[in-house]
Amino acid sequence: MQEELNFEQLKKKYLELQLRVTQFSVVEQELINTQDKLDQELVLYKRLNEFNRSALSPLTDNDFSRLCVESIIDILEVEGALVLFYCNENSNKIRFEIEGEISSPKNKLFEVLRDYYFVQDSRNKEKVIHYTIPNEFPYLEIDFSECLYFSQTEKRAGGGIMIISWITEQNAPLYRKISQREKNVFAIFCQQVYSLYINRLKTDKITEQIEQISASQLELKKLSLIATKTKNGVIISNNKGEIEWVNEAFTKITGYPLEEVIGLKPKSFLQSESSDSEKIQLLSQKLANKEEVQVTLINKTKSNQLYYNQLEIVPIFDDDGKHLSFIALQRDITEEVSAKEEILRINSRFEMIAQNAEIGIWESNAKNGNVSWNEILYRQYGISHDEVSDLRVFWLTAIHKDDRKQVEDVIQQIRDENLNKKELTYRIIRKATNEVRYLRCLIMAERNELGELTRLVGSSVDQTEEVMYIQEIENSRKKIERINKNLEKMVHEKTQHNLDLAKTITDQEKLVTIGEIASGIAHDLNTPLGSIKVGAESIRSTLETLFKETLVECSLEQVEFACNRAMNNQFELFVGGLQKRKEMTVLSSALSKINHDDAQNIELLDYLVKCRFHSEEMNEIIKIIENKNRISFLRLIYQLQSLRSFLDTILSSSDRAGKVVQDMRNYIKDNRTDEKSIVQLRENIATVLNIFNYEINRKADIVFQVSDKYFIKGFDIHLFQLWSNLIKNAAESFESEHNGNYIKISAEESDTEVIVHIENNGPMIPEEIQTKIFQKFYTTKSSKNGTGLGLSIVKKIIDEHNGKIILSSDENRTIFSIYFPKK
Repeated sequence: MQEELNFEQLKKKYLELQLRVTQFSVVEQELINTQDKLDQELVLYKRLNEFNRSALSPLTDNDFSRLCVESIIDILEVEGALVLFYCNENSNKIRFEIEGEISSPKNKLFEVLRDYYFVQDSRNKEKVIHYTIPNEFPYLEIDFSECLYFSQTEKRAGGGIMIISWITEQNAPLYRKISQREKNVFAIFCQQVYSLYINRLKTDKITEQIEQISASQLELKKLSLIATKTKNGVIISNNKGEIEWVNEAFTKITGYPLEEVIGLKPKSFLQSESSDSEKIQLLSQKLANKEEVQVTLINKTKSNQLYYNQLEIVPIFDDDGKHLSFIALQRDITEEVSAKEEILRINSRFEMIAQNAEIGIWESNAKNGNVSWNEILYRQYGISHDEVSDLRVFWLTAIHKDDRKQVEDVIQQIRDENLNKKELTYRIIRKATNEVRYLRCLIMAERNELGELTRLVGSSVDQTEEVMYIQEIENSRKKIERINKNLEKMVHEKTQHNLDLAKTITDQEKLVTIGEIASGIAHDLNTPLGSIKVGAESIRSTLETLFKETLVECSLEQVEFACNRAMNNQFELFVGGLQKRKEMTVLSSALSKINHDDAQNIELLDYLVKCRFHSEEMNEIIKIIENKNRISFLRLIYQLQSLRSFLDTILSSSDRAGKVVQDMRNYIKDNRTDEKSIVQLRENIATVLNIFNYEINRKADIVFQVSDKYFIKGFDIHLFQLWSNLIKNAAESFESEHNGNYIKISAEESDTEVIVHIENNGPMIPEEIQTKIFQKFYTTKSSKNGTGLGLSIVKKIIDEHNGKIILSSDENRTIFSIYFPKK
């Protein structure tokens, strides 16, 4: 009985123990589940923390969108996800990223979702969270088992996001079912992504605003510098025209400082009685109508000095069209006006010279054939203005029939571009008396930039008396030669006859002397007067191009720069072919060193060399070629420099012509000449090269190597004749144009002499000619192209300078070496 009791007790205790073990196992399992949940929470926390750390670091928009979609899959442990970042103000900020397999093309899906998001955005839905796809959502062609959807916009930021994550039916067994906890985490995560994206948009906007502010400040600084540093006067006034500010240039031009003119109207102290009343009325009318105006007035400075003021006034309005103020730019163009007046005076002087020298001048328009003559030309042909209706037809018929073909051939060659200039002598039949007259003529072609002939111009000098003298002298010479052949035979028989003949010879020598004087005067005057003619025609042509084309393509600042460069500097107009190519190579190399795109621009380099820019002026060159109209700018500089050079040449040639006349008067009076002066050889020779630039350069390349350190004591005009004859003879020696032709001019010195060498690679001068070449009237040219006086004058000029000339010539080169004693 006792044993049964113990067994029951033991059984009861065993059952109790078994119950406790079971309860312990349940608790243990709950602890294990809790541990798993804690581990999952810890992993989730780490993943969220890692996302936040990465998202807050500097990321590109692409990296940020990629991080978001990868983090959704890692945190929620889902199969796939996509994000759409939308910005309606900047399409470059829109990003689309997807992770997971889909059947639709990604780019097509992106367009569908973007359009759908735009519709949602237009409905002003601030925030939408779904745990399934919305009914109106576009079909993704994905068989969803579970899906989470988030969408939110921010109107003020101008953007928003769309996030979708999913698990497909096919792969649902491989993933844990999305619980409420994951849904809450999804909502929190999406809100974080939204906040980060909106902050990125706002940050970008702030950055853009800062950049715009910085750019505006920089622009204002630039405008301020321009206004304060420009050489043009700047006036800023209120809408009533009362001055609020002026720059330093205004003060320099007018003499009025800022503190004296604030609150005043410019007309109250700048207008003078010399101003054009019509221009003042136009200015007042434009300002009253708040219109832009440009006008040139004669104003006065504080010291009552008059100046030409080129004025431009612009009204300033705000965004609503309200008139705020006026800005006026003024430029002192007094020097420019004076320069134009000086050119007119020079032209007037030239006309006076042409009249007094009896030079006939004509021109023919290549397009319409119109011909015009000056008064002297009418007198040379013996007609009046009313006698002939068609001057061109009359001119051709007036030419002697034996010379007509020669003249017509020259005209045709010029029209065909084979010639640009030609000197020739032909005979005419004067209408009034039917007498034959000899005219020495110069015919020149003027062409446009395309090489098309625009007009023919020419001059003519009546040389009938000179030709008749020469013919008479030649006849006398031949007569003497015939007599001398029989002189020995007749010496014993005709002694008395020889005495009479001696008297005849003496008379002939007088005629020779008269002929030499006439020829010398014509030859001396022809060079400077020809230079004046060429210079004046060049000025007229350059001014026509300058006013019609170049000036309208350039700004006022560019015109001012070009004027200052031309007025303040002297340049050699002539640049030889070899020298030009060398300087172009140097400039090209200098531009290449700074990686400039124009290092190989031939047209640009050509203009820079012609404008006499050098590599030492690279800063100035860069400023010029950065202009959009750089070629027009350089053409303007070249034309103004050319005008300056032509003016200097005309003035210099005028002085030379006057000096020839004065020398002749002195010779006639008492056979004396002016005293010698110190002459710089480089400048003296350069003048010849400048004047005959085209004629010489057409035939050969020039190498000019004469230093400015060489001076001699001599007669400037005579030396000019010396170089003219030698250099032009060298150019005329070539049988064809260029083809490797060159003329080299160099100088050197010894202890007692300065030596100038004029070298060319033309035909060899035979030895028998070398001994005669300096004799009077000896020439190898035809009678129509040479008088034989040129080199005899060269010898005479060298003798009067106590110098000597040595000629050497072989098959390779010919050199004239002139030796002058040191001054």
